[in-house]
Amino acid sequence: MLLIYEILLFLIICFSYFLIQSGYMELHFGILTSIYGMFIATLVIYYILLYKSPEYDNKKRLKALINLINGIVIITSLIILTLLTIKLINS
Repeated sequence: MLLIYEILLFLIICFSYFLIQSGYMELHFGILTSIYGMFIATLVIYYILLYKSPEYDNKKRLKALINLINGIVIITSLIILTLLTIKLINS
């Protein structure tokens, strides 16, 4: 269940980035900190999934899938945050 929440947060981050790039939403410090907070929430969910959820303890294939999904989510989110920070600094 937490994996679904994490994917939803990632989709919200991507949708916010799309809205900012297409000009439908302004970029200012409050929006950037909100997106950063969503990224931190994905990191917390990742920690809970791997270390605090008992249902994933003995399932190595599921842990590998979670690691793969989280790796993609974290790297893409960091790229989006970096691009938005650069855009905010330049404007």
